[in-house]
Amino acid sequence: MKNIKSEKAVYKIVKAYAFTAIDKIENKKVIGNPASIVICNKRFPPQTQMQQMAVKEKQPMTAFVLHEKENNFSIKYFTPLGIEFGLCVHATLIASSVVQQEFGYTNIHFNAHKISLSLTLSNSFLSTNHTVAQIKLPTYMPVLVNHKLPLHYLKIIGVEQQDIKYVYKCDELKDEIIVLNNAEILRSVKPNFLELSKVLTTSNTRGLFLTSLSTIKNIDYEVRIFAPHFGIDEDISCGSANCSLIPLWHKITNEVGNKEYKIICPYNGKDNVIGGVELGVFDVENNSAFIGGIVTS
Repeated sequence: MKNIKSEKAVYKIVKAYAFTAIDKIENKKVIGNPASIVICNKRFPPQTQMQQMAVKEKQPMTAFVLHEKENNFSIKYFTPLGIEFGLCVHATLIASSVVQQEFGYTNIHFNAHKISLSLTLSNSFLSTNHTVAQIKLPTYMPVLVNHKLPLHYLKIIGVEQQDIKYVYKCDELKDEIIVLNNAEILRSVKPNFLELSKVLTTSNTRGLFLTSLSTIKNIDYEVRIFAPHFGIDEDISCGSANCSLIPLWHKITNEVGNKEYKIICPYNGKDNVIGGVELGVFDVENNSAFIGGIVTS
């Protein structure tokens, strides 16, 4: 934790991790996804200053939080390149934990650009040192597209055509989803990030998600998230990705009614770590999901 003072405001910057786990999974350490949370005083800093701070923090996401009134806060997100981002669930979950520590609220409302988010927090029954946060988000059903991808694109991603089961697009979130035949292939993929960045920028795609059913006991599916055009070659874990992945896997696996999903991000195909463990509860009737996990400092 560190303090930075300026003539106009005081900022407290706190770094923590979302989607961590208390125990290892198959002898793999769960590293969680970090974010820097900047608590602002009276007003947000100028845009250029927030961009500079995000670049300096070098985190997958830096979130700026401003207390408006009671349990209502405004929040803004910036990528490692200093690009303002629409919504980052893992940074929001971490911000909620920081707000709880600083202001004492357990039910928190965040107002982002055109988005209102409500969160509930509780101390984990597993340990009082861990905060569990859940956020309710809308879900979107992706649309099936032609699964025959161009050869040059396959080479950029690092998969073979026979590895692919389905290809989907989520128009609302501007994401592309490639469903692979098995988790072994998913974990071994090594994209060409420089070329992938160009493709995603040209196609105005927010992120590329590779996903498959998991071979790990009690885990439903796995996902790897790529957004090199935002300075995030591979995201360690991503809550908002599940806004489309949860309803998609619900459909693919022919589930009926509400269901709880346990999700892991194998992250970079490394054998010794798992990026994050997420919990999603799909509310079919309301087209929404409660997405969350453990936050640790």
